[in-house]
Amino acid sequence: MGAYAYIEGNPQVRPSYSDNLRLSYVAFKVLNIGTSFNYNKGIIVQIPQYDPATGQTGYIQGNFGTYYYLGAWVSVSGLPITKWWQLTLNLWGAYTVNDDNVTTTTRSWQVETYLNSTFLLSKTWSAEIEGWVQTPATWGYYSMKTRGELSAGVKKTFCDNKGSVSLYIDDIFNTSGTNGTMSRNGTVSHTNSRWDSRAIRFSFSWRFGNTNSPAKQRKVGQQEEAKRMGGGN
Repeated sequence: MGAYAYIEGNPQVRPSYSDNLRLSYVAFKVLNIGTSFNYNKGIIVQIPQYDPATGQTGYIQGNFGTYYYLGAWVSVSGLPITKWWQLTLNLWGAYTVNDDNVTTTTRSWQVETYLNSTFLLSKTWSAEIEGWVQTPATWGYYSMKTRGELSAGVKKTFCDNKGSVSLYIDDIFNTSGTNGTMSRNGTVSHTNSRWDSRAIRFSFSWRFGNTNSPAKQRKVGQQEEAKRMGGGN
């Protein structure tokens, strides 16, 4: 926030309500396709209000009319392309409508995609690269530009897979910030937000007990992506 902008709460904010309908189909254990409809009434957003007397713009918490979308997705998880290459791909697209029930109605298409590739370099070494991209999207009075992220890492196992060490670089190009425009009643403001998403992570793990029994191994990024994609914003 600059000298001519401020954020203010609002005790009059009402609850927001959401209705969801999802249909999905799983085939061959790796393919998931589906469609979803989401209807939100009274979503809580920051509403810009400009005061010409002071030249200040206040961003007041308030209820936006309705937001809804009809979307579909295709997801392929852990698909072996070759003996040394495994692929996970999620693609989600939707037709969205933002309507403040007064003066503003915005209709647009939105696409999100996520890709993860795991490469088996040897019996004990593996590498992973993953990334996601979101096309321009609208939420309430706020329109976001295209954004995305790319991460990568390597992993080494030892002692018959009992132990492992890994090194990952998150958001290599530092591109996961938010860049967009907020517009209402002639008031237009531009936002460019950045946070410390670029990081280097080192981890060590050791498996105790019976190592012959099957164990669930963490796929870096896939759990986060399941939360983010899943047919919703």
